[in-house]
Amino acid sequence: MIVPTANGLTSAQGATEAGPPLSPSERRVIVLLAQGLQSKEMAQVMCRARPTIERYVRILHRKFGARSRAHLVALALARGCISFSDRPGS
Repeated sequence: MIVPTANGLTSAQGATEAGPPLSPSERRVIVLLAQGLQSKEMAQVMCRARPTIERYVRILHRKFGARSRAHLVALALARGCISFSDRPGS
């Protein structure tokens, strides 16, 4: 379970784990995933080809050890890589 704290998000046990280093594009992909965008929509927003976006998503799955896009977003939130206040343009 992920709970909000003054410094971001942490697990219920209080343990936090730093997220992997992310490029600005990788971080933006996670933020757009959190907004509910699909690959085609992210490609339009980021002015990239759809296969490029899908490659970012695969790389992010490996970096975080995520099993799904939703799991990827949850892990990024828990590790402080993104926050609830992040917006697609940030």
